[in-house]
Amino acid sequence: MVEPGNLKTRRIRVDVELEGEGRGRTICGPWGEDGRPLNADVGVGLDRGAFFGVLYRSLERLGG
Repeated sequence: MVEPGNLKTRRIRVDVELEGEGRGRTICGPWGEDGRPLNADVGVGLDRGAFFGVLYRSLERLGG
């Protein structure tokens, strides 16, 4: 992440189903009610103005 302050994150539990019909499905549980540790930081908010500022400056540099 170029400017991590532009992204609001939340710590949640993320698992990937490995068997059965749901194989490959990502399962997110933000509440931690089952007592298992939270294991991922997931983006839940973005400073859009700052994000697009970084994007446009980066594209300008690529364009020469």
